Amino acid sequence: MKPLSIDNINAGWSESYYMGSKGSFNCSLAVDPDYPIPGQTKSSGAIMPIGYSKFSGAGLTGYPKWILTNPKNNKTYVYSTTNFLSYDSALAVETVLSTPTSGAGNGAVYYNDYIYLATPTDISRYGSLAGTPSLTNNVWTGATLGTKTALANTTYPSLLGTPIPNHPMFAHADGSVYVGDVVGGQGVLHRIVTDSAGVNDGSAYNVVDLSVYGYYPTCICNIGKDLVIGCIQTSSDTTISQGEAALLVWETTNVNTFYEIVYLGDPLVTAIKNINGSVYVWSGSATGGYRVRKYLGGQYFQDVCAIEDGAPPFQGAVDSARGKIYWGSNTTYPKDTASVFSYGSTGKMSMGLHNVAISTATGANKRVTALKVVEQNGGLVMGVGSDTEKQLEKYSATATLGSVFRTMVFPVNRKFEVKKIWLSLGAGVTADSAIVTKVFVDDGSASETLKEINATNYANNERIIELSSTKIGNNNFFIEFTWSGTAPLPILLPIQVEFNIR
Repeated sequence: MKPLSIDNINAGWSESYYMGSKGSFNCSLAVDPDYPIPGQTKSSGAIMPIGYSKFSGAGLTGYPKWILTNPKNNKTYVYSTTNFLSYDSALAVETVLSTPTSGAGNGAVYYNDYIYLATPTDISRYGSLAGTPSLTNNVWTGATLGTKTALANTTYPSLLGTPIPNHPMFAHADGSVYVGDVVGGQGVLHRIVTDSAGVNDGSAYNVVDLSVYGYYPTCICNIGKDLVIGCIQTSSDTTISQGEAALLVWETTNVNTFYEIVYLGDPLVTAIKNINGSVYVWSGSATGGYRVRKYLGGQYFQDVCAIEDGAPPFQGAVDSARGKIYWGSNTTYPKDTASVFSYGSTGKMSMGLHNVAISTATGANKRVTALKVVEQNGGLVMGVGSDTEKQLEKYSATATLGSVFRTMVFPVNRKFEVKKIWLSLGAGVTADSAIVTKVFVDDGSASETLKEINATNYANNERIIELSSTKIGNNNFFIEFTWSGTAPLPILLPIQVEFNIR
């Protein structure tokens, strides 16, 4: 008999999905070891299944692109590809607000008591939030901001059915909002400046040329007092790589151009975010996966993680809270779903990569298109779109679970038979909880389904589970757990596995 112990979830999954030096498990979906076991308050460190449920109503009709909170009221605002909405502090009351003229979720930002909403060729704003807010359209081309030239509605690539927003907006510490645009085939930034009452105070068209022809701005953040602008050369194509994406670094008082260009080695860069002084960059391709890197300045990066499937997240689908980074996208392994990944920990876990949430959406081309840490306790809201569904979801302790966890692949390299698996659960088995366990052998080419963990098979509220197997393999094996029901059953570590060499 050969005993094995699976005793570490801290490192996160292997970047290749298979056994590697960085990972202690193969993959997971909707498993967050930072979440406490039900009835407790501390991070569990366990294989903790997480459920999300839809809370948006019929008013949300487009792909959510931006989810915003603000310091003036306790509402959450959502700008989609078709409309603009608000939700109360409990995320229970949905209000459809006036929609910007031709608004398509092209860009959004909170600034000086107003929410600014980019449309294909103009900018609208909603406010004052501290008073009785209302929507004013065409503030860019109208008198509100000084009658500027219209924005260009440049075609950007679409990822799973929805285009990358073509007017990214960023509120900078210099008191300005910068707006990405393309003029004459060349990326530019415009500037919005108002006083505290929303009165124009120096807004300007084309404050800097990103003077490399064919570079389109997709995302903006700061690095200290300077700006980092993510740009792509790929226009509408998601098959051919039309050029290398880049970061352009600009000192905002330089009226000429950027002072640094950093090539990324990928056709797309879709999101950048300054988190505790470090700029994180999401870059990749429309179909071949993506990677997350930390920009170290100059020409240097530090690799954080790589996702081999799915498309990189939109700028409005990245956020952070309490030392943990979140981003929303999609994955196809071990099943096709819209999902949220995280890196880091809010508690005692190490800096691991985890898939912490999956959507209830079932339509084709589903992905998380917007994400925001809305609640102070770290509660996430994810905006999800598919060909047939557009919705917002949040954590629910009673949601129907669909979590999956796969252990690392254990190499044996001889004929073997898996005999027993011992599990310790963080809660007793109830009528509302269930786990299906499968043993996969030989790179997943064959499997055996073991006795289901449910109240029929374990009727005494068991916490210690012994599973028997007869699965024979020739080179390696891994174990998969899939949750259903509405009562989470955490699996504590270690997991013990016994097998025979034949």
